[in-house]
Amino acid sequence: MKNKKPKHTPGPLEIHQGNDYIHVYGGRHNNSDNPLASFARLPDAKLFAAAPELLALCKETLEAVDLDGQNRKDLRKAIQAAIAKAEGR
Repeated sequence: MKNKKPKHTPGPLEIHQGNDYIHVYGGRHNNSDNPLASFARLPDAKLFAAAPELLALCKETLEAVDLDGQNRKDLRKAIQAAIAKAEGR
């Protein structure tokens, strides 16, 4: 995997329950006054907080698919599409 600096906020991200919303903090914006995002629903906050790790796993999986010697074009395309969507391409 190439070691390019990510354009997204790197993890780990943390979830904190507020009075009205669930807040996500972390990365270079780890400041209790400035959450990265706020959600009304906990499942949405959990998915957002897991995004950096999920993206990294997609990239590692793509490398493994490329190296396993099997012809897995559909899986490769699906993983590439998910990565591109996450990176805004």
